[in-house]
Amino acid sequence: MQIQYTTLTIPITLTKKAAFSQPVPFIFRSILGFNLRKLVCVAKSAECKNCLYKESCVYSLAFDEAEIHPTILTAEPFFNEKTLIENVELSIIFLGKFAKYADYYLQALKRGAKSGILRERIPYKIEIEQCKIENGNWNVELCSSNFVSQPQTFKFELLTPFRFKAMGKYNLQFTELDFILCLHRRCQKLCSLYGKNNFKDKYFFENKWKIIERDLKWQKLERWSSRQKQVMPLGGIIGDLTLQGEFTEYELALFQFARLFNVGKNTNFGMGNLNIQKPPLSCYSIAFMESNLEK
Repeated sequence: MQIQYTTLTIPITLTKKAAFSQPVPFIFRSILGFNLRKLVCVAKSAECKNCLYKESCVYSLAFDEAEIHPTILTAEPFFNEKTLIENVELSIIFLGKFAKYADYYLQALKRGAKSGILRERIPYKIEIEQCKIENGNWNVELCSSNFVSQPQTFKFELLTPFRFKAMGKYNLQFTELDFILCLHRRCQKLCSLYGKNNFKDKYFFENKWKIIERDLKWQKLERWSSRQKQVMPLGGIIGDLTLQGEFTEYELALFQFARLFNVGKNTNFGMGNLNIQKPPLSCYSIAFMESNLEK
């Protein structure tokens, strides 16, 4: 399995400090969508779904036609409505060949700078020379049935709300199978759409590891959708999740994939961002983890 990606990091400075009533990625995704369409649209009066140019339009490919969005948006800070913010670091991951459109996104953000953000329409600045662009390649060749020889422990820190349904609904009491299948489905889908997927074996959960601790809570978030003309619920799970037991090579690869490309739904809004810690068990287990995550 393989997927190439490009990360564009954009430092943004507001002309004055401001309080965000919504997560920062929500705000800048709206700016991106609005200005990207203004920037590239050649059929101003046509609806995207009926447009003759939709198959070659970067806006349509990213926002209308995509089965799964080809970008992942994150921001630091993500959300703290009690703190005044002046500086934001926005990161956009472009999947596969969609990386060729990175400059379109940068120009769309620059286009929205003078119009400003939030109700106060606060202008912002982008210093182009401070922007960074990095290319990466997640590439794994493995057998899903190979287990490591020593039990391991992983602590997942869900930094931004993790949205996924187990048994048809959102809840905190998902099972080990629910969790790993969520990672599996996302990995398979993204590799199939934007990379290479040669995973021929079916994935079977062997039940050799457990969720031994969960310190989770539901964070309620909402966003007004100008396209759908309604408030959209975008809440999810945040907190810590600890797994322990024996893991296959494929499961370890899924952990790395999740760390790179987020998990669950609405990752194009910054959702599902996570960090993975490995509590020290032994020098061998630490070395094994690092070697597997860097394959």
